[in-house]
Amino acid sequence: MALRIRTGAAPVPAQAGALSALLDDLPLSAAVEEGAPASATAYLELLAEVLEDGVLTDDEAASLASLAKTYSLSRDQVEAAHRGFLLALAHKVIEDGRVTRDERQELLATAATLGFTDGIVKAVLDEARAALAEERGKDCRPLPTSWPHGRPSVSAMASPSQDATNFYGRAWKAERKQPASA
Repeated sequence: MALRIRTGAAPVPAQAGALSALLDDLPLSAAVEEGAPASATAYLELLAEVLEDGVLTDDEAASLASLAKTYSLSRDQVEAAHRGFLLALAHKVIEDGRVTRDERQELLATAATLGFTDGIVKAVLDEARAALAEERGKDCRPLPTSWPHGRPSVSAMASPSQDATNFYGRAWKAERKQPASA
């Protein structure tokens, strides 16, 4: 997976936007937790720095390649670092439960810069949504067997394109396992 480099006229730094705001408080350990190799931490630090303005110059790409070589990162490890970085950004985007148009555009631009296709953005957002739903549901208790209000609505909780069990979390799973009361 190659980095896409913008050449030609001098890059114009992007205005502080969604990506810049996400990077301000993105712990790089989050990218490692999302699959980037631990040996890629210095690479991830430089990646966050060079992507902050939304433009990857020839010099910045050369610096990344040099750093990857210095740390003996294989192509697969660099790709894992890129995916982990993008997934960590997706987690930051989804924290508030919604993805704005600007946030989606920033993720698409970042994915393209990292050499990914647009489809990766949907995949990492879906993965981040599922993880958020699981996290929110982990401390939920099962609904009582005498619950008179029916199951919670999927549409009230998230995108209908995702598996409903992601939204019900452990409470819904536990409810399904309980025997019917006689």
